[in-house]
Amino acid sequence: MKKVFSIKPAGRGVNKAPSIACSISESRKPHIRYKNNLKAIVNSLEDELIVIDRDYRIIQANEAALLRYGKRRRGIIGKYCYDIAHGQPELCHPPRYECPLKAVWETSKPARVTHCHVYHVKGEERERYLDIIASPIKDRRGNVIAVTELMRDVTEAKEAESERIEAYKNLVALNAIATTVNQSLDLDTVLYNAIEKTLEIMKRHTGGILLL
Repeated sequence: MKKVFSIKPAGRGVNKAPSIACSISESRKPHIRYKNNLKAIVNSLEDELIVIDRDYRIIQANEAALLRYGKRRRGIIGKYCYDIAHGQPELCHPPRYECPLKAVWETSKPARVTHCHVYHVKGEERERYLDIIASPIKDRRGNVIAVTELMRDVTEAKEAESERIEAYKNLVALNAIATTVNQSLDLDTVLYNAIEKTLEIMKRHTGGILLL
């Protein structure tokens, strides 16, 4: 009697690898889309956004930060924040600047300061005032693992504020002259006070006056 051999279809366990690979690829798509969308949102900001680790090294930076400092990503990532922002070899400290990062690491709470950063643009150094908000990035246990710095350029507002203060001081000085004129008929007294207040105003604008 002849035996008849039949070819059985491949079992379900065969060729599983491609199917599993496709499943993994499909499952990663939402994560990749989320990551790309998040990156696009961060890079759409006009404000500078950087992420700094516990060693005070920059580990992420958005396009606005790269543009403001005139550097490529490799020129910022891995560098110390104080070196990039201020061109100095150590952490920010009083009396010149408060370090918001240090406050975040110590308190696990956001901190806000105003700094003057130095930018190198087309071979020129430019100082700009920045409003900085440092916020903690925490893991699932609530431990701070990194800090974000969101920086907004407030140079124009700072300069406008200084001009308002200067104008107010000038107005006070002129008012003092007018008061002296109204209270005294002595010409020498009037002239002395007028000259004194005028020199006071001029000194603020020129940095000093030499009387001979």
